[in-house]
Amino acid sequence: MPSASQNAPGSNLGIDRASNTIRLTRDFDSPRAEIFEAWTKPEHVTRWWDAAGDPLAVCEIDLRPGGSFRFVTRGHPDLPFAGVYREIAPPDRLHAQPSVEGCLKADRATPPSLRPPGQARG
Repeated sequence: MPSASQNAPGSNLGIDRASNTIRLTRDFDSPRAEIFEAWTKPEHVTRWWDAAGDPLAVCEIDLRPGGSFRFVTRGHPDLPFAGVYREIAPPDRLHAQPSVEGCLKADRATPPSLRPPGQARG
């Protein structure tokens, strides 16, 4: 796990091994509506999702409760990241149940939570 000094400014990474939880928080100097679009529009997600910096090979988003998403990187086309949207309340809440096809199934997920600056994290 990176030390706090290795985290990007405005970000925090925590790992709770007892509950098998990874929590990443990040502050952005942008309106919540723009951040929401960055998470929900394929033309945006495809540009930032892959940690290698490459555009996604596949980026499918059916943005509605019960709709699905599927992201495929060029470096690991055999491990798509996919899931189902559970709750959508722009620009404040996007709740999805993700999975990595062929690897694991997540039975719970903490989705992006978009808060105004200075509001306490939950």
